[in-house]
Amino acid sequence: MKSLILAMTKKTHETAFQQLFPGDGLEAAGVFICNQGSGAYCQRLVVTEFIKISHELCDQAADRVN
Repeated sequence: MKSLILAMTKKTHETAFQQLFPGDGLEAAGVFICNQGSGAYCQRLVVTEFIKISHELCDQAADRVN
């Protein structure tokens, strides 16, 4: 079975990290839009876009995000 690699730019990573872990102790939500690539030893998902989901639209708790 091939390994799976998620690849993104540094800017996308920083944007996603700030969205998903806003510093309030609760996680948030977002969607990665990816293109797919394949190599001999791994399958690669390349992030082309990150869509933020507004914190107001999420029901956040210590153990879940809806």
